[in-house]
Amino acid sequence: MSYNHKISILIPSTKQNIYNVVDYIESVSICDYEIIVCTPLDINFKQSNIKVIQDKKDNIGSISPINRCFKEAQCDYFFVTCDDILIHKNCFNIEEFIKSNFSNNKYKICSIGYRHSHSATVPIFKGHERISNVPILSFPAGSTQSVYDHLNGVVFNESFKHIYADNWLSYYINYHEKRVVFMPNTENDLSKDTRDPHSISVRSYDEKIFKELMNIFDSNKNIEYNHQIEL
Repeated sequence: MSYNHKISILIPSTKQNIYNVVDYIESVSICDYEIIVCTPLDINFKQSNIKVIQDKKDNIGSISPINRCFKEAQCDYFFVTCDDILIHKNCFNIEEFIKSNFSNNKYKICSIGYRHSHSATVPIFKGHERISNVPILSFPAGSTQSVYDHLNGVVFNESFKHIYADNWLSYYINYHEKRVVFMPNTENDLSKDTRDPHSISVRSYDEKIFKELMNIFDSNKNIEYNHQIEL
């Protein structure tokens, strides 16, 4: 697959603050990029490198919007962010970071957004105690082609709605690569971060999806990353 630009920035959005986030990205960018926004809002951008995808009004959660943004990505590298945080300018060095740290890795995926790594780890459930100390890749970034080649062409498993999808991504990559990687010194500005109450409402649903995937994975380590679960 051939891409036209350098970095695709994927943003699920439900807030008018997306305009401020885009302005900020423009002010700190250091290379060519495109922004893809998936939103139920009626928003418009004049910039030719920004594409808006219309999300369903009744959609809950960020998983579907992020995956829809990814499907439209035209760049060699990508990262995921939100409409209520400000990224670190070092995120634009993702190409150099991937090339320098993943030459021997099949999964060329990491997380931005932290100085070193996420302090939260994949939760331990009864029967899965061996899943310990795996940091969560909350803001995935990396090679676009690697997602198509090894993650079934989706950033997050499509069974999820919002909460536990990054846990499954982290565990899946950790199992196959024996590590998860964070791009250092890319901490996000979270001062405007707010939790969408509708997204929090699906926590129980997503937890059940995660547990079911883990149960299946226990008996079949060859299941695909985007293996579908229906409750």
